[in-house]
Amino acid sequence: MHILFTTQPALGHFHPLVPLARAARAAGHAVAFACAPAFAPAVRAAGFDCRPAGLDWLESEAERFFPELAAQPSAAAASQWWMAEIFAGAAARQMVPDLLDIMGSADRPDLVVRDPLEFGGCVAAERAGIPHASAGASVFVPPRAWRRLLAAPLGALRQAHGLAPDPGLAMTQRYLDISGVPPALLGWRDYIAPVTHFLRPEPFDRAGAGPPPAWLERRGGRPLVAASLGTVYNRTPGVFEQIVAALRDEPVDLALALGPGYDPARLGKLPGHIHASAYLPQTELFPRCDLAVTHGGLNSVVAALCHGLPMVILPIGADQPANAWRCERIGVARVVEPEDRSPAAIRAAVRAVLGGPRYRARAERVRASLAGLPGYDHGVALLEQLAVGRQPIPARRRRWLW
Repeated sequence: MHILFTTQPALGHFHPLVPLARAARAAGHAVAFACAPAFAPAVRAAGFDCRPAGLDWLESEAERFFPELAAQPSAAAASQWWMAEIFAGAAARQMVPDLLDIMGSADRPDLVVRDPLEFGGCVAAERAGIPHASAGASVFVPPRAWRRLLAAPLGALRQAHGLAPDPGLAMTQRYLDISGVPPALLGWRDYIAPVTHFLRPEPFDRAGAGPPPAWLERRGGRPLVAASLGTVYNRTPGVFEQIVAALRDEPVDLALALGPGYDPARLGKLPGHIHASAYLPQTELFPRCDLAVTHGGLNSVVAALCHGLPMVILPIGADQPANAWRCERIGVARVVEPEDRSPAAIRAAVRAVLGGPRYRARAERVRASLAGLPGYDHGVALLEQLAVGRQPIPARRRRWLW
């Protein structure tokens, strides 16, 4: 079977697809990715064939490609504009023609698997008559909110390619959604599609990563705190500076993963217990950690919970406020909201989480619950079933969802 994976050009979208792509390849299937040309080196560094397709951009530099983002009046407005005008708009419009060329070639895929926020893949697949699935970082937005943002741009795109109207956006979760999100995170206000199947998460973040830094091996007995703001929101003004100010005099070791485009000179001279790097793989760092300070991106949250690690969450935008709410609701994190964010508030949250066992105990409980979920070999079996049957694959709902 030939499987074509499609992704938005960012590690946060690509990494959640890697465990399924690897499992499919291990099962003997031919696997390739399609993505923005500028992101293709990251895909190849992870060991996959990559077909450049669509708009040549990077999500981490979105302001350069879409200066309109700067005019949005709030983080929430920017997130909505991003969804409607970039993901379902410009990026999807330019992705579809290139994907149709791939689908018309000798390497025509039997199946398309897309990052849930890459919409060109499902439009092109429906135009070419190929079944499609979404996988990785599932989206749990209620259908009414989803339609309000995406119905117009995706409706226009379908019309442009001769597809029937789909005002309910059934296309986006028509056949199968394979989720690497811990079910324990989800609550009553999260929408779970009938075709969403939950698998045991396998965080991946080592595409092109080197060995861990030497200082990790030389540490003493102080608590280790890892802080990251991902690869898109890492340049948000003032947040890393506040984290450093909060923990400059605390009896901890602090590992800062600054991400692309962040100038470490902004932090000034750092004391010996604070270590800043452009990139530190969480899968290398988290097993050694006592606490993660994070913006609440889904990949960071899932990786922390897979290691039974409690969090202090500083949400900035996109899905982060919802993820922070979920983590606070199940007792694995303290949240510092943007309007309350200050060195004193961050310091107090870190002390609270490190000082009491209940956050770690609840995070460990979530980690233990993941052992009962099927692995990615089951995800491959679902893809095989879809390729043959070409029909929706509903999931059985279980009590552990709530």
